[in-house]
Amino acid sequence: GSQDTITFARNYLYQTSGRGPRIGGTSPYSQVVHMYNNYFVDITDHAMDADTGAHALLEGNYFNSVVRPSIADRPGIAFAPTSATMTAQCKSSLGRDCVSNTLLGSGELAGAANTAAISKFTANAAKSADIMDPSKVGAYVQDNAGTGKIN
Repeated sequence: GSQDTITFARNYLYQTSGRGPRIGGTSPYSQVVHMYNNYFVDITDHAMDADTGAHALLEGNYFNSVVRPSIADRPGIAFAPTSATMTAQCKSSLGRDCVSNTLLGSGELAGAANTAAISKFTANAAKSADIMDPSKVGAYVQDNAGTGKIN
């Protein structure tokens, strides 16, 4: 749609080559996407791809052996904190610190430090989202997401 608001949470993305997910890409539409507590494993190219019209906030995700967790130089706007300094930048818009993402044996979250993305989440469910520590994401997602698992 023209102004989609999407939550992409607690998914298991395993052995893919890219676009997990691709956000935006259709001008003049916009997508505000809150991605949290997703488990990305063994991705041979890229995970998140923020294209035209995308505003993405990534929190508490776990990237394990992901060549490129995000793509640099894309036209979308993304914020994916990986340090305490970055997580604190969410407080003024969300009323709380963001939850840091974890990168293990992975590239960096390139092009995902644009704090302008955060301002799109002021009236959004992102403020009250129940985001777990990324150290718990792998076990939780594998136990609760996937084929035949209904919660």
